[in-house]
This record gives sequence, C-alpha cells and structure tokens, in this order.
Amino acid sequence: MSMSECLLQIDHLSRIDSQTGRVFFKDFSCTVHAGDKILVDGVSGSGKSVFLRALALLDPIEQGKIYLENTLITPKNASFYRSQVLYISQMPVVEGETVRDMLELPWGLSIRKKSTFPEKNLQTYLQAL
Repeated sequence: MSMSECLLQIDHLSRIDSQTGRVFFKDFSCTVHAGDKILVDGVSGSGKSVFLRALALLDPIEQGKIYLENTLITPKNASFYRSQVLYISQMPVVEGETVRDMLELPWGLSIRKKSTFPEKNLQTYLQAL
C-alpha cells in the first residue's frame, strides 16, 4: 500500500441528537491516507467521543457516507468494516484487561472465524499504539 493511498474517506457526515436536536457535527468531510496521524481535539462534552463512535458505526449517522479503501460502507458490508475499525472508549466496557486483549478483539468476530490473530504482527501493532 502506498503512503498516498486513501484508507478512509468521510463524506459530509452529520450527527444530530434526535431527542434534543443537539448538533454534534454537521457536514464533516476528510480523507485519511496511510501514514496520516489524526488529532481529534475539543473541550469536554464537545462531541469527540460521539464523532468517533459514529465513525465506528456504534452511533447513528443522520447523513453522509464513509468509505474504507474506496469502498462505500453500507449495511451489507458493515460487519467487515467493524472488523477493520475499532473504537476503544476512555473507559473500556469490553472484556479484557490488557492492550493485547483489545487488539485481539476483532479476531473474535464471526466475520473473522476462519482467520487467527497475526501473532507475528503484535509488536508492530503495539508500536503503532
């Protein structure tokens, strides 16, 4: 994969609380390429976690599209997308006590039942964190 290859594209994404009408983000677009480092910054309560949860398809999205490696994410391929994108909250609610447990989590999903955790890549993953 070349450094300029598009990994993730967010196109006009919006998240509005249906009960309160609060706009967390509206018409947000960006592109992430291999090697990019992204900072999500804001004051407490500004919606950083809501944005990341929506990006991981854990919260509803009112409008917009997400592309992973130039493939539009739809309900049909959402499980594959979730196997590639992991949201780890500030206060993890998933089982596991170590970073390794968190990294192994996607290999427990049914979409990956025919594959095993790439043990040889563990150090690479940890260095990336």
